[in-house]
Amino acid sequence: MKKYSQKGIALITVLVVAAIVMTLSGLAYQFLIKGTIISGVNLRYKEAGSSLVAGAQYTKWVINQYRTTKSLPVPQFGASDSSCLSIKLNNTINNWGSCPKTADPINNYDIKLSLGNYTVYVEIVNTLSGNRKSSSSNHNNTGSVSTNPSGSTKAPAPYLYRIELIAVKLNDVQSKVSALFGY
Repeated sequence: MKKYSQKGIALITVLVVAAIVMTLSGLAYQFLIKGTIISGVNLRYKEAGSSLVAGAQYTKWVINQYRTTKSLPVPQFGASDSSCLSIKLNNTINNWGSCPKTADPINNYDIKLSLGNYTVYVEIVNTLSGNRKSSSSNHNNTGSVSTNPSGSTKAPAPYLYRIELIAVKLNDVQSKVSALFGY
């Protein structure tokens, strides 16, 4: 009777263990790469969101300044304004004249902000007339109060603005948001 050599079984066992270790190492490497990609996407999402918040705050500041002084403020923080901004702030959409009425902030922006790597485009896409009724009574039959407790007439809220904001980085849209401001 011949005795078989055990060297072949040892070689096969080593090859199987090596294949398992290499497969696990490859999977760990792949998970590491995927985690890095997801982390980068999350970082870009947060940066774009922060840019949109800054754009919304700047737009609110511009509207507040316009409502207070009745003129557009000098653009701040590298912003530029379009010629239609004051028309859109002071008139309903039916009285915008030749100003664009389509929601396309990149091509029809009213405010453009450069914030680091991001450019934020802001467009007023609709202006609605707000509460214009005021009287000396406390209730004007529309569900709103028109005088304050001291008896003086409260200033009406003249307009509601629907605004579209888009954050762009290197000509690639990163984030969009719609806002509604009432003044």
